[in-house]
Parts: sequence; structure tokens; C-alpha cells
Amino acid sequence: MIAKQGWRIMDNPNLLVSRVLKARYFPNSSFFDANLGYNPNYSWRNLWGSRDILKRGCRWVVGDGSRVRVMGELWLRREEGKWLRSPQVEEVHNLYVNRIMVEEDKLIWDENKEGRYVVREGYRMLMKVKWRQDERSASRNWNGLWTVNAPPKARHVLWR
Repeated sequence: MIAKQGWRIMDNPNLLVSRVLKARYFPNSSFFDANLGYNPNYSWRNLWGSRDILKRGCRWVVGDGSRVRVMGELWLRREEGKWLRSPQVEEVHNLYVNRIMVEEDKLIWDENKEGRYVVREGYRMLMKVKWRQDERSASRNWNGLWTVNAPPKARHVLWR
């Protein structure tokens, strides 16, 4: 549920809480690029931790491009929440996408039609990730079963 608050900070940058947190914790970067900082308070530590969930499910719908830098932002996505970095060429480091687009930029949650973060969908995404990790570790454990120093009959019983 804390990811919902992170979503509100990114989706509504003019809210008082968004402006205060930005001024205190990430004045020169975006919420995604923010550092935890030295001696953060409890609420910022939790909000900062929610970025992983949001990074997996968010993407930019590029409109006028005034909020999306071509070279510095993670703005292209592959499947399964992986972000692509654009090449870092020094001559165009501060180039914004707005030089090539004519609509308004909007950050959306890619997992639903409305583009809004919903706690239920964030939870589902986390469970999918956890299930994949558990599945990988389980397959490694089964492979280790056959290397156990025991009679073949005992290994077969363990396998069943």
C-alpha cells in the first residue's frame, strides 16, 4: 500500500507532500533516481523502497516530451518490467523528447486500462516475481536431490 503513496508523488507533483519530499530527498532528480540519503525518516525509507514495484509496472506515455529526457531517463521498456537505457552521448545529454513530440507526457501504470496504480495489481506483480524466484530456487533444490549420498531407493522416495 505504500507504493500507492509513491504513485501519488509521481502522478501529482504539485501536491504539498510531493513538493516537500522532492525538496528534501530528491531536489535534482526524479523519484525513480532518488537516493535513500543519510539518516532518512521512516516514511521516506518506505516510500523509497516502493520504487521497485513502481519501476516494474510504470511506463511513460510520451506526449510533449517536456518531462522525459532522451539520454538520462529510463523511458523505453521491454517485457517483464525491464527498462532500456538510451545511449549516453554527451552532446545531447539535456535533450528532451519534447523536441520531437506534441502531446503531454504522462506516467501510467502499465498493468491496467486506466493507467492508474492499484494496490491489488501491485500485489499481484510482487507475487508473480516471488513465484518466479521460488520456482527457480525449487528447481535448484531438486537438482541437488540427486547428488545426495544415499542409496538410489532412498533418493527415489525423497523425489516422490
